[in-house]
Amino acid sequence: MKKNILFHHGRELSARDVVFSLERLRANPDLYEASWMFRGIEQIGAVDARTVRIVLQEPNYLFLRLLAAPPASIVPEEIVQEAAETFGKNPVGTGPFQLVRLDEGICILEAFPAHFQGRPQLDRVEILLFPDLETGSLREPDWTAVMMSHEAAAKAEALREAAVRASSDWCDLETLFSCCNLLIFNQRLTGPQNHPKFRQALDLLIDRELIVAELGGDRIYPAKGFRPYSPALATLAADSAPRQNRADIAALLAESGYQGETLRLVTTSYHEPDARWIQARCQSCGIPVEVAIREPFDLRTTGLCPRMTVCFSEML
Repeated sequence: MKKNILFHHGRELSARDVVFSLERLRANPDLYEASWMFRGIEQIGAVDARTVRIVLQEPNYLFLRLLAAPPASIVPEEIVQEAAETFGKNPVGTGPFQLVRLDEGICILEAFPAHFQGRPQLDRVEILLFPDLETGSLREPDWTAVMMSHEAAAKAEALREAAVRASSDWCDLETLFSCCNLLIFNQRLTGPQNHPKFRQALDLLIDRELIVAELGGDRIYPAKGFRPYSPALATLAADSAPRQNRADIAALLAESGYQGETLRLVTTSYHEPDARWIQARCQSCGIPVEVAIREPFDLRTTGLCPRMTVCFSEML
């Protein structure tokens, strides 16, 4: 661990805080939905003040990504133990901004001068909360000034392009970050999605190159895995990618024992175009798909799981 990483209340982060934070998640699956991320830990302990030793039950190539996920944020042990029930409303962390106010109408964050990567440029962030406001009551902002700079060689070049083209005093810059969309199959529910051959048929059916070409938008590259995009790897993967063949798809469906059952695909409004595209592709091969649009919070509730066959979401 790096030295001199300070919590917002002034104490230095230690290995004990890391052990406490991960054990807190792992030992309380009923309280924390992200507990599953660390159930593969066999043993965890602090070797010294800045070294944590984690022993896994088996190899997990995604483990470093799980450690970087928001649920794995490190919290100060003594603060949580003193006020576990109210910690969510008065959190203490090591981030560039610290919470100074949170009530029904507003959330205020202020710059943390002692942040280990330097003080933020912004002094203060105010987030207005409208819990009872009806959808559509606020006018949609004008997004025409937002500049797309995915092909810029560097942020400096992208900033220069945006500054030249923008028609206002504000320069809005959009940059590409590592993220991929994925289908999650509910294997707790009896159905064709449990058979590997059926999932292989869907894999052939969903042409990544085609969905990027037809839907466009922020769908930049066909995903070949969880790792960030690399032109060299993308070329290699494209050369070895299986080509869609209707006869192969039909053979896989027959081998899986598929009998024409309807799949229920659940997603959010943000991913609805992708879901409708997948729905049309599946139906072209005789696989009926029912699309259900839900709020993001609904996808986190376990009550939805028994009723959905497939969930379309993203991984950051």
